[in-house]
Amino acid sequence: GMDGRMLPFRELAADEGSHAVVALSFSPSGDRFLSCVTGPQPQIFDRDGRQLLRFNRGDPYVRDVAHTTGHTTSVTGGAWQPNQNYRCASCGIDGSVRLWDLCGKTGLRDWLLCETAIRVRDSSSRKAAATAMTFSADG
Repeated sequence: GMDGRMLPFRELAADEGSHAVVALSFSPSGDRFLSCVTGPQPQIFDRDGRQLLRFNRGDPYVRDVAHTTGHTTSVTGGAWQPNQNYRCASCGIDGSVRLWDLCGKTGLRDWLLCETAIRVRDSSSRKAAATAMTFSADG
């Protein structure tokens, strides 16, 4: 929103250095948004710009991305599940698409742990980066 002088009432900046925002997605109800930056931890903000939740960073020393609780490298995209207000997904260079339940488990720092990790493979069954993702219209 804007104030009476037509200036924004809040500005957001990535707090992890100079990571660029690569994806923004509003929830189906419009009360919060998913912010994906080039770092490994997407975040959820309310519509006023206050951080509500940060996703967990995965362990970079675990080779199988399905056994980590978050992205290990840069996130490249994210979206809300169209028919569920508490579920979203993100994808990353680490070769995974991750499904997140906002009512799910949190870790030591109250960061949200990944519910499901889907490995991305190329036609030769080698690990491949997930550069974009979306849900179908019906979820």
